[in-house]
Amino acid sequence: MKDTERNPARSLGRMAGLALAAVLAIAAPALAADRGPAIRPVFLAHNNLLVYPMQDGTFEVQARAGTSGPDYFCAAGDYAWTMLNVPVASRVVVVRADGPSTTNPGGRGMLFKVVPQGAASNDNRSFTVSMRRVGENFSVAHSRALCTRSGGLHMLF
Repeated sequence: MKDTERNPARSLGRMAGLALAAVLAIAAPALAADRGPAIRPVFLAHNNLLVYPMQDGTFEVQARAGTSGPDYFCAAGDYAWTMLNVPVASRVVVVRADGPSTTNPGGRGMLFKVVPQGAASNDNRSFTVSMRRVGENFSVAHSRALCTRSGGLHMLF
């Protein structure tokens, strides 16, 4: 008589182990797959938006339902200040407007970069914060000030 015939629980344990091994064998490549060109750990901004640093120095802020222009700039300014340690006069610039995410398939996001003060035009002639104007930019300080509007930061500096 086989060992498993005497102990059905042992047979179930082996079957469960084999099933788990099969699932892991199938899922492992997906878990190890490159999630895009992000290079550092994901940053969680004060307004709970995720920021993915990219290899070329840009970074993507991922949207959630209801994300607005000020929300994007809040997260971008928070990331620039906290992780890049840039001066508050540096400019946060939209590189790619709101659209399909490059780091989260099926998601939405905006791509930003940070440039030194004076390197980007600051002639914003609008009273709104656009999610569609490539080149739109605000100082890191202004971007972070938008966090109070979006419910994130309360003490800015």
